Amino acid sequence: MDAIASLFTHTGDGACTLDEHQQITSWNVAATKLLGYEQSEALGQKCWELLMGRTPQGQSFCKPDCAVRSRLNDNKSIASFDMLVRHRSGKRVLINVSTIPIPHETNNGKSKLLVHLWRLRNKPAVAKHRLRIYLLGVTTVTLGNGTVINGALWNRVKVRALLAHLAIQEGQPVSRERLIETLWPDLPYQAALHNLNTTVYNLRRSLEPELKKTSESRYILYQNGHYYLADAEAHWVDVRAFEEGIRQARTLTRHIEKIDAYKTTLALYRGDYLMDLDATGVWSSGEQVRYRLLYLAAMEELGASFEEAGLDDEAREWYGRILALDACRENTAQRLIHLLMRQGRRTEALAQCHKLATALEEELNVMLSEETNQLMARIRQTT
Repeated sequence: MDAIASLFTHTGDGACTLDEHQQITSWNVAATKLLGYEQSEALGQKCWELLMGRTPQGQSFCKPDCAVRSRLNDNKSIASFDMLVRHRSGKRVLINVSTIPIPHETNNGKSKLLVHLWRLRNKPAVAKHRLRIYLLGVTTVTLGNGTVINGALWNRVKVRALLAHLAIQEGQPVSRERLIETLWPDLPYQAALHNLNTTVYNLRRSLEPELKKTSESRYILYQNGHYYLADAEAHWVDVRAFEEGIRQARTLTRHIEKIDAYKTTLALYRGDYLMDLDATGVWSSGEQVRYRLLYLAAMEELGASFEEAGLDDEAREWYGRILALDACRENTAQRLIHLLMRQGRRTEALAQCHKLATALEEELNVMLSEETNQLMARIRQTT
């Protein structure tokens, strides 16, 4: 067996050997690079338990006495095939698998080892069924063909909450117990489990109206007591795009490119994070505040970019938008006051100082900072 394994030690393909019990007996360096599992983590594992393979359409493939082993036992040839397997990170990757059966002597007589060789595949089938998931504002999902998910099942809060929770996990499996604790913390276990099963069914039917009751979902998968969003990394999620868009905008140096990048990214913010799910355990006030502050900061950075480009009127408009959302944002108010002063609009600048002072006192019970007080004094001296 060691001699067989050594043949594939340095191949560019990922390679593993399986004994007659479908237990992994060798695992090469390329397999670790492709799937993330160290040799020590893979050896001795049942192949179906480690890889959790599925067809590209999402149906279960890896299991005891799988189709590959059955064909081998029937002395039938085994063609190469595509399979979605679990990476160590929890994400699904598409691989193309070739299988080589090798005769092998055991204490119980003759048997056959299996050598699996695999390489990464592109995911055209996944792209066709890619979801667009919006979590900023009202939870919304669009199918790959542009259809917006709607209907009585989708309009149920717990259905949207389940989708949002699985999307947030980015493909990481979530146990039934955790979902129950999140969505039905006050119900007895059996009642909550019934609700979970019903909600999973309703979510699957919302995403796939033609899905038969006995068929496996393309999107919401279940394995070993856990649910997860299939091919999570392939789906577009607005919060992921929002944060990445801001990171990219901050690296740009040309004014026009920077302004366009900020405007495109800010358009993704349709409302506060999970604003329609605030009565569920999926909603997080901390995350909602974080995204809102990130939104306000990016708006301020856009205003500053307009100023740097000499577009003061546009900058003034964006600073005004920010203060309409958060009148206590003193840094933004100071930027606007300086800009108004530069434009010779001293009366408006002084009025903005008074608005800020009133907002801080009424909403936060605090006074103007020393810096803003000095700024207001300078304005008064020039009027």
